[in-house]
Amino acid sequence: ELERRLLEAEQRAARHESESERLRADALGARSEAGAAGASAAEARAAAEGAQVAVAAVREEAGRLQEELLRAEATAAEAEQRAASLSAAAEGAAQQAAQARAAWDEERSELERARGAADAAAGWARARADEAEARAAAAEASAAAAANESSAGIQALRARCGALGARASRFRAEAGALRGRVEAAAPEFEEAVRKALAVLLSAVQHDPLEEGEEPNDSGQEEDEPEEAGEALAGAATGAVTRAGCP
Repeated sequence: ELERRLLEAEQRAARHESESERLRADALGARSEAGAAGASAAEARAAAEGAQVAVAAVREEAGRLQEELLRAEATAAEAEQRAASLSAAAEGAAQQAAQARAAWDEERSELERARGAADAAAGWARARADEAEARAAAAEASAAAAANESSAGIQALRARCGALGARASRFRAEAGALRGRVEAAAPEFEEAVRKALAVLLSAVQHDPLEEGEEPNDSGQEEDEPEEAGEALAGAATGAVTRAGCP
């Protein structure tokens, strides 16, 4: 299209040039023929100058069209390069698609093999499940029979547990009563122990050997610790006996 427009512009320029030449020739002929044709010659000159201006404009347009043609050629070259790169990318994509198809075929074959193995495993598991169900049914039957047989023993055990619970309650009541008696006798026992300790302390504080005195032949002072020990033992025994502990 640009070349066509350039050609048309060149043709118009040529026509204008021929027209200007023709006008120039007519102007020269008219100047030689009559001197009265000065006005027409001036008009012809003006027309020729206008034609020259038109030619200059056409030439300028032709230059602009040529520049556009050059830019179009550059754009076309760039488009060819892009088309080549797109063609190469399309070839690469086709190769990748072929590789992906081959990989998918391989995966599909592997899936089919895995499906066959899974079907076989499912059949084996189904058989084992049926066998386990049969065993469970047999175990249920045996458990029901054992439950029926052991019901009498369970009832006997329940009766025995009831008797043991009653006995434990009785022992618990006796232990509570014994604790009460022990707590009641504890103050008396503490008082007896306190008195016996006081007697022992007084006997130890008045030891005649430590004070440098002669030992008493009568044995009264030596008998005081023994009497205090006997009093302590008697008080403890009485307190425990009153508490009810053998």
